[in-house]
Amino acid sequence: MKLRRDESLSLTPFWRQYQSSIPRKPCAVTCTLGTPYNVALDGGTVTGDPLDRKMQRVGGTATIGYQLFQDHTRTQPWGNTPGSVLEGIGSGAVQSISIHGWIPAHSVTAIGTYQDLVTVTVEY
Repeated sequence: MKLRRDESLSLTPFWRQYQSSIPRKPCAVTCTLGTPYNVALDGGTVTGDPLDRKMQRVGGTATIGYQLFQDHTRTQPWGNTPGSVLEGIGSGAVQSISIHGWIPAHSVTAIGTYQDLVTVTVEY
């Protein structure tokens, strides 16, 4: 099994009291035909909680809340506990996986670059 991460989730927010979608970020999994797998995303390095993800301002303490989802309609939160991981069956070929993000409306935040590091875990 291989996991290929095509690009990092890198955001530079410019939001004040607006909601915003984070562009989807692609990953890929290659598993033997018929092999079941799970893909989990942890809560990141700022909070460690998949239900309360935050990005922190580089060189500061300000944070912006965000969430990651398995679907573009934001109905399936993505975490690392039963019921919140992506489940799939290997096809023997590269299977693309999209990570969909969302930044909800929030109060005024300091302008700057915000970041969080989320670990992707694949179990098979």
